[in-house]
Amino acid sequence: MKESKSCDIDLSDFTECKNSTSGLFNYEVKSLQLSERGLSIFYCASFNGKVLLPRSPLPPDPNNANISVTMSSTMLREIITLSAKESSIQMNDLSAYITKVLYSSLPDNKVQATYWVGVNKYNESFAQGQTKILVSYVCKILEDKLVSNINIESFEHSMIPPDSMDELNNVMSAVMTKFISTIIEMSSLWNTPPGITSNPLNNAKAELLKSRDLQAAN
Repeated sequence: MKESKSCDIDLSDFTECKNSTSGLFNYEVKSLQLSERGLSIFYCASFNGKVLLPRSPLPPDPNNANISVTMSSTMLREIITLSAKESSIQMNDLSAYITKVLYSSLPDNKVQATYWVGVNKYNESFAQGQTKILVSYVCKILEDKLVSNINIESFEHSMIPPDSMDELNNVMSAVMTKFISTIIEMSSLWNTPPGITSNPLNNAKAELLKSRDLQAAN
């Protein structure tokens, strides 16, 4: 709070559910703390009617920031899980669907992910695929929404049994394209907490931390 410009703060309804923008998440203020570093507001987020609990403590706020927001990795996990479910494809007599996703944050705004794909032929289990993918991303908060640009840097498909790879390569690529495009579409609906100041967080770069929490600051 030292050497900062003044701003308006409205606490008249901070115990009420605050959802000033439409989007994937609803927010409700859980607590408010005032310290020498500034004012901290802790929100509970819900998704599809389910309250999302952090899997671990949130990382500290960035130093020398006028305003910042940290959103739990649980929120990103819900978006990726939903995107995976909506990435199933049907191609002639083949159907493919993602069964599991693992991902980790890397330096320089990159994410390494591995996901597994089940493939059915004539409605019976036919093969099991795996894709390892490296993507780069740029995320910003604009008008209370997260705007994302994701680019595929490299990828590698594999298949069990291996001799089915030639037949299923196009299927695996179609799943990958749909998965990434769905994540981009879903993340564009990711609304941030509304805040209570007249100095909203806007045009701020958002970064995926090693903890897989998302953090942005101005």
